[in-house]
Amino acid sequence: MPTTLTTAFFLLICLAVALAWVRGFLQLSPRLGVAASLVLGGWLALTATLAHLHLLHAAGPFPPPMLRLLLAGALALVGLVLSPLGLRLATQTPLWALVGVQVFRLPLELVLWQLHNEGALPVQMTFSGRNFDLLSGLLALPLAYALWRGIQSRALVWAWNLMGLALLANIVHIAVRSMPGPLRTFQNEPANTLVFSAPWVWLPTLLVLTALAGHLLVARRLVAVGR
Repeated sequence: MPTTLTTAFFLLICLAVALAWVRGFLQLSPRLGVAASLVLGGWLALTATLAHLHLLHAAGPFPPPMLRLLLAGALALVGLVLSPLGLRLATQTPLWALVGVQVFRLPLELVLWQLHNEGALPVQMTFSGRNFDLLSGLLALPLAYALWRGIQSRALVWAWNLMGLALLANIVHIAVRSMPGPLRTFQNEPANTLVFSAPWVWLPTLLVLTALAGHLLVARRLVAVGR
């Protein structure tokens, strides 16, 4: 089981990411900041409640409940990014901030590694196994700093963004294949069941979705500015 310290560190990452979302909408208007707080708070409460009630386990019809929840969240975020509001968020947020927010993936990977050491997560979901998402957060830091200093390179941002999306898809694929159920191909223990419980349900439903939204917003920014 995860230790109290590991759980606390994870919750700090979730809090920082949630505040980043609220800050992003606050810069557009106070009203949007309040709305974002309410929507995000509702989403976190809903996912935690579903986990607490044991409704996210892989048993049941295909696709599993967790995948259905993630798909709903991903579709909502795609709709947001493609909307006029998403365009405002992408173009009125500094590019260095859109890139820099992905730095949270660096400490998150350390949490995943520690969870494996504590026997709560399979090795393939860490950088000791097949998860290389550490690179996304690691490279986001110097790239965001360069952009903040005024050094512009669309090609470099595109390359980082596509790499980050690929690494995100890789770990999501591994996570799904490590869950109990018909899709499981990684048979080593423990299975990826931690995300079915609170607060760890926020790993996919907040942090993974935030990483996805961040990459989509960067892409929309680059496309919009390049017109």
